[in-house]
Amino acid sequence: MIEERIRLNRIRREQELRRHILLFVVSAAIILVLAIAGGSFISRAQAPGETVYYKYFTSIRIESGDSLWTLADTYADGNFESREAFIREVIRTNHLLDENINAGDYLIIPYYSAEFK
Repeated sequence: MIEERIRLNRIRREQELRRHILLFVVSAAIILVLAIAGGSFISRAQAPGETVYYKYFTSIRIESGDSLWTLADTYADGNFESREAFIREVIRTNHLLDENINAGDYLIIPYYSAEFK
């Protein structure tokens, strides 16, 4: 009877030890992932004195003769990767099927500003 009790206690302690080891390994893995993620977040911080640009959207009315390319010439500044990237974003934002736009229509146009609004 005492031997059985000792054996059961030993099994219980071994199981508890395994749970503690598993908890430690999982906790260490979570801490490692958070440290890596936090490090990548910190590395994206702005340099002191560097201008921060904020992305905004405005609605414009399409005039006769306008195309996405002429709009890109007007609105796609250096904050966009390229004129093509600007046009892709306008198409996606406005759920357009292609580059065709019509006079009188309204489009949502992205733009960047250093002013926080």
